[in-house]
Amino acid sequence: IGPVRAQVADVFGLAARPAALDAPSALIALPVCEALEPTGIPGEHGSHGQAASNRRLTPDSFEVMTREYRPGDTVRRIHWPATARRGSLMVRQEDYRATPRAVIMLDRSRAAFLSQGAGSEPSLQIPQFTSAPKDSSRRFEWALHAALGVGAYLAQTGFGIDLIDHRGEGVNDVSASGTEEAGELFAGPHATARMQQALAALALEDSGVQRHETARSTLAAALKERMRERGDRLVLILGEPTPEQADDWLEVVGARSKVTVLCVANREAHLFPIISRFRQAGWSAVAVNPKTTLTEAWAGLWHQS
Repeated sequence: IGPVRAQVADVFGLAARPAALDAPSALIALPVCEALEPTGIPGEHGSHGQAASNRRLTPDSFEVMTREYRPGDTVRRIHWPATARRGSLMVRQEDYRATPRAVIMLDRSRAAFLSQGAGSEPSLQIPQFTSAPKDSSRRFEWALHAALGVGAYLAQTGFGIDLIDHRGEGVNDVSASGTEEAGELFAGPHATARMQQALAALALEDSGVQRHETARSTLAAALKERMRERGDRLVLILGEPTPEQADDWLEVVGARSKVTVLCVANREAHLFPIISRFRQAGWSAVAVNPKTTLTEAWAGLWHQS
């Protein structure tokens, strides 16, 4: 928006000239975040839904987790097992808090969300500030909406959210509205607001597409690097994958039990064989269309658990 333009005139009104005041300012239209019911996480057994947990101290971690007693330390911080082991008073430092990670992979390939030829769908234009607009579609906008809603829900239950695209790149790195904290997880009280900003200008990939084999190996390496703990989860938000592409996803992700899949198609009945293939691998999977609400899709995933 801007700059503001004004007419500057003398006090007698004899002369006037146009003037531009200040510089243009960016206006970001944030996507709406749909709140999900606290029913738990698809694929988890039992009623627990909170992900954050304190890691138990082990004998090997005494040296790291404790220090020697100093005058002024409260008696309540004395760590008696470490004291017995060292033979001198030891006090606890701050407990190490293990925050599980949820990787949300949002496919933004043009082939998945902007079909060409027969049955093609109209493209939407996403503003890119001063650059040329980029393409999107109704199905991709639904996928983006789902990534935000699921990400916000998981962040509230204690996960650190890692938003990446189908090439393993962080959303902050490929979105024109990405925040400065490119390498950080979306976590804490401001996680939802930061995800809204990062996703605001996200669009489908440019025409220059990476080779399939290169893209697959890059994504596999990114997932291996990001998902290291047993409590980590993976959410795949896909378009309309073919059986071959479904096999690719199964091969790239590997034998992980905590995987949730959302596939967006104009006619979800076409994806039932794909969904069955994912479910046979032990994943929670559901097919939706752009008219499906995220709450309905989430309920469908939960009923499989």
